[in-house]
Amino acid sequence: MGDRANIVVMQGHDLPPVVLYTHWTGYSLPETLQAALAKKWRWDDHAYLTRIIFDMMTEASHDEETGFGISTGLPDNSYPLLVVDPDKQEVRTQLAPAWGHEMGLLDGAALTTFTFAEYVNLDEATWEVCGMKEED
Repeated sequence: MGDRANIVVMQGHDLPPVVLYTHWTGYSLPETLQAALAKKWRWDDHAYLTRIIFDMMTEASHDEETGFGISTGLPDNSYPLLVVDPDKQEVRTQLAPAWGHEMGLLDGAALTTFTFAEYVNLDEATWEVCGMKEED
């Protein structure tokens, strides 16, 4: 049991994306991403922006053993992926591949796409605003 979700941060330069995982705070992850981007820090720096987002995800849980992770593959997941692309200055959502499926991590079509500025300016960053339907 848990409330698992992931933010995938593109790293550019043909590097694999970095996947930021939460085990317990999946429902609020769109809002957490919005708060991280609202700082307007290092939007064009892959490594720093990844760290800024992860800091925001974990700010209430520092010094805890579990609850969050960092990977280059997809850990467990219950929501669409939030994909952050510093090169395009975009946040998009897309369905995660089915477990055991040969599809690549980011092969699915985007459900929604926002510029960083559009995402920051959303009245509410929720999964529904990000294109998640009940059956997703």
